[in-house]
Amino acid sequence: MQDDDLLHKNEESKFSSSRKKNDLTDGDYKKFFFRHAAILTWILFGLGLVSAFLIFLITKDPFKSAAVIFLLIWLVVFLRYFLWAVYHYNVNYGYTIRDWEKIEDAKRRLKNGEVVLQSELEEPKFNPYRSQTFGVPPGTVRGMLAFTLLFGAIAILISSMGMEQGLLENPTLRYQFEFFETAFLMMMAFYFGDKSLRFLQTRWRDDKSTTNDSQDTDSTEDIIAKHSNKNTSIPKKTNLSGPLKTEDEQFLMEDEAFSEREGLPNKTSDLSLLKNTLNTFTAETIASPETESAVVDDLDMIAKFGEDGQGHRDYPSIPIIDAGHGGVIDGVYTTGKRKRYKFKGTEDEFEILEGVINRKIAKKLITKLEENGLPYYSLNVFEDDDLPLNERVAEANRMYAKDKSLYYLSLHSNAASPSLQGKGTTANGIEIWTSVNETPSDQLARIAKREYQKFFNGKFKFRGLKEKNLYVLKNTRCPAMLIENLFFDNYQEAKYLMSDEGQDELAECLFNVVKSILYYYED
Repeated sequence: MQDDDLLHKNEESKFSSSRKKNDLTDGDYKKFFFRHAAILTWILFGLGLVSAFLIFLITKDPFKSAAVIFLLIWLVVFLRYFLWAVYHYNVNYGYTIRDWEKIEDAKRRLKNGEVVLQSELEEPKFNPYRSQTFGVPPGTVRGMLAFTLLFGAIAILISSMGMEQGLLENPTLRYQFEFFETAFLMMMAFYFGDKSLRFLQTRWRDDKSTTNDSQDTDSTEDIIAKHSNKNTSIPKKTNLSGPLKTEDEQFLMEDEAFSEREGLPNKTSDLSLLKNTLNTFTAETIASPETESAVVDDLDMIAKFGEDGQGHRDYPSIPIIDAGHGGVIDGVYTTGKRKRYKFKGTEDEFEILEGVINRKIAKKLITKLEENGLPYYSLNVFEDDDLPLNERVAEANRMYAKDKSLYYLSLHSNAASPSLQGKGTTANGIEIWTSVNETPSDQLARIAKREYQKFFNGKFKFRGLKEKNLYVLKNTRCPAMLIENLFFDNYQEAKYLMSDEGQDELAECLFNVVKSILYYYED
């Protein structure tokens, strides 16, 4: 009886999974849309063939029939592609059915408690081309219209092949030729005109006077270059981003350059004043008094941190980054037989070295810090030797003696298995350690906890803030915390730690921790 129930449940599970997949691939909406699109195109194709046959019977001219069939083929191709594009981008948001199936499978695995990469769960929330005509990629409609004009002109050319000379001089036929020719050329000019102007813009130069009394004038590019190298009224701040920001700034520079060259009143400064006022107003009204320190002017940054970014503050603000354990030198893991695990009997068999993973994450963190101009110190990230704990502590204390704004950030990953190989352990999650009793380190840990929970949002278990007099935590004079990034002897978490995406995400989370400590420590 139990076997029958189990079999029944398995069949229900398979049926449910199959039904879900069928809903994705053969939904009623999709069937209705494409079935009627196919019926429409087949009706048009049938009517076109009948028309071509009747034209041949009446005129005995195979070229006219060939022209009709030629146009008919293009019309069917045009409609089928256009209807597919509208459905693909407006209904499927640019993803294929297989892409959606992968997302549904990732959600199911996440619900079952398996580790899933963030990229597997990412799905579009809307059509990326919703602002374009019919919601299809830019240029699609213009390109299809241009091809339609081209095929129309070719069809007229085919139909004229069997005509006598007198008929070819017919004004109506000539008008049709000229119409398609003009329309096609206009469409091509419109289609390529913008890019052509952008290309030629870099080659434009103002005409120079040929008289002895006249003086050479600066070109638009020269004026723009001058404004780029000095403090002008062009706004430095903008609420825009990406290509739109670049085009906006380019427009403002060209407008000001034109006004200067032609001796016209400079209206760009008025626009710049308005935009800067709006931007400043936004920053000041959104930021609360507690977060006011997050808005730091460039000059203030140099004053507080120095031009190299390595300055001083009166609270723990700059990390000394310590990558736990060692790396690999000449193929040998410098930590020896410790802090490693080899998975056997699992779907994928591989070995993970904690010290190597710690360094990869730390290097990615440093890259992000450098890209964003945030200060840091590296203790051993770019060295593969497994420094003894007393040497790590001594070096950190030497740094702290010179700069009281430093804190110790030690990166590790956890382990629970007593052996060095096997199928792994079920222990999982993230821990943050500080020394015993309430110390300044606890404030660092609370900020780190907040950022980890906000970044991963339940993706991994957070095991809590923990206290223990570990050597590097107890003996460093500066505030210190040690972060255990997951369990390297847990199969799913080990695969995540080994992946580039997993390391990038952990580095991004750590970057948020460092940034929050720098700007919001006193919160």
